[in-house]
Amino acid sequence: MQKRSLARQISMRITIAQLVLPVLAVLLVSAIPAAAQPDWRFFAGFSDLRFESGTGHENAAGWGGAITQYISTARWFGATAEVSGVYKTYAPDIHTSFYGVMLGPSFAYRKNPNIEPFVHALFGWAGNTSNTGAKSVWVFGYALGGGADFKISKLLAVRGQADFVRTSFPDGYNDRQNNIRVLGGLVLRFAK
Repeated sequence: MQKRSLARQISMRITIAQLVLPVLAVLLVSAIPAAAQPDWRFFAGFSDLRFESGTGHENAAGWGGAITQYISTARWFGATAEVSGVYKTYAPDIHTSFYGVMLGPSFAYRKNPNIEPFVHALFGWAGNTSNTGAKSVWVFGYALGGGADFKISKLLAVRGQADFVRTSFPDGYNDRQNNIRVLGGLVLRFAK
């Protein structure tokens, strides 16, 4: 029984790696020319997701990362690619993971050089995995929200962000979950 459980855990980790690592690789490769290009934002930080479950609302904590490039001709408009993961432990031996991979437009207000508020609409996939032997499920999801970057120096800012996240995991009811996500962390800014 233990060997089967260990095999399932290894299989689940390999599946997660096969899904998440290619996205991270693309994000990293796209980051290479960033130092030469103006108006890039690289975010990395912590994430807290308040999500709907069969027993009500629960919280899960994890990480989030995003890359945004603003278009030089319209410095207020850009595109964002975002990945995130949060984790929940229900008992010492029951763990669930939620992942998101989303893309979409971003809009920034850039009149104040020290505070840069933004909004975005991100669309993509949300995944749910568990160590209980249940199959991983990936569904359509989207995030609507925004936040603000608070300048620390020319290259560094602190970000606060909140999003409404809609997922469509099968739940036997209406297959829609309304979730709230809060992120905070640091932003590397490569701008004019």
